[in-house]
Amino acid sequence: MREVLARVAASIGPYDGAEITPAPGADAPPAVPLSSRGFLDQLEVVSDADVGPLFAERVLVDGDVALLPARADARDAFDGLVTASDGWGAPDPVRLAMTEWRFDDARAQMAIASDWIERRDGVLAAMEEAGLSAPDRLQQSYRAYGGGQEAIDELEAETAVVDAYVAAADRVNEPRTLFERLGLIGSADPGAEMALAQGRFTDGDLRGALDAVAKAQQIVAAAATGGIVRIISLVLIVAALAVVALIVFRRRASYTAAP
Repeated sequence: MREVLARVAASIGPYDGAEITPAPGADAPPAVPLSSRGFLDQLEVVSDADVGPLFAERVLVDGDVALLPARADARDAFDGLVTASDGWGAPDPVRLAMTEWRFDDARAQMAIASDWIERRDGVLAAMEEAGLSAPDRLQQSYRAYGGGQEAIDELEAETAVVDAYVAAADRVNEPRTLFERLGLIGSADPGAEMALAQGRFTDGDLRGALDAVAKAQQIVAAAATGGIVRIISLVLIVAALAVVALIVFRRRASYTAAP
């Protein structure tokens, strides 16, 4: 009971997470008054006790009692969503709907969020394989919007960066021709640009990461041409030196032959 009252006083919602411990401080009235619904939810969050039947008998009005079966189903789905999130918790729209006992809305929101999490897991696996770390903005987008369009847009934007990074990494790391090796001598390092892209992606700078990936691709793409130009330049220099040497040799020969 003390833990419930401390959570309420600290404005910690019943679906914010049972592991959240209120910070110590002076007692203060809660920002939102504690209702019988919220009291029930808080009690069952901080303990394993099933006090729903007791509340149905002595506390809740008939309309709330009728919602208890839907509440039980929604709470099971909520627990499943939190488990599937792998530490990311439940998004704000879901927690709000559960707190307000809008269980149909909550179930609909959870279904959308679950689909998003499945897509997220695939993207996170691709990030891990590519050696990338997920930016914080992905989790923040999920917590704010669940599986809504904003979270989908964020997921798709990060997926595009990951795909571009993987394609560029394959090109940068593949064996280079002689011309490419010559062309890269003294030029910018494509590997450094890829490392820069990696850091920017982790920081959430998706545009900056794409710019660095594009720069790495440009460096590699220009390497072969640069190598050919260097070889041609070297040949021309050698040819010019040969001509100069021939002229000098002939002049010396003519001086020697003169009476």
